[in-house]
Amino acid sequence: MPTSVDAYTVGALKEWFDDRDLAADLQLSLNKNRLASMGSNFCDHTKLGFEDAAALEKEHKSVDLKYLRQTNRMAVLLFHDAVFLAPDKGDGRAYQTAQHPAKQ
Repeated sequence: MPTSVDAYTVGALKEWFDDRDLAADLQLSLNKNRLASMGSNFCDHTKLGFEDAAALEKEHKSVDLKYLRQTNRMAVLLFHDAVFLAPDKGDGRAYQTAQHPAKQ
């Protein structure tokens, strides 16, 4: 994504998003997170101990929302640090969060 403030026009953003297949990337990322969070049987409700597929789907939504919130927070922090702090100092908020997540 362009980092220049001048590049943020409706046309430029629409062109950037139209040139990419974000749906496939997002689904792969969510599946990778489900695998890390729920194990290799993340699609089988019986092996995970859920009553039915609907309960597993609800858990998938919960895991996905938590992951997307974390990803969004990290992206915002990185953009903030890119704009407001010198990148060579390594003392930005995003850098600190990535190094010490418990100290948020």
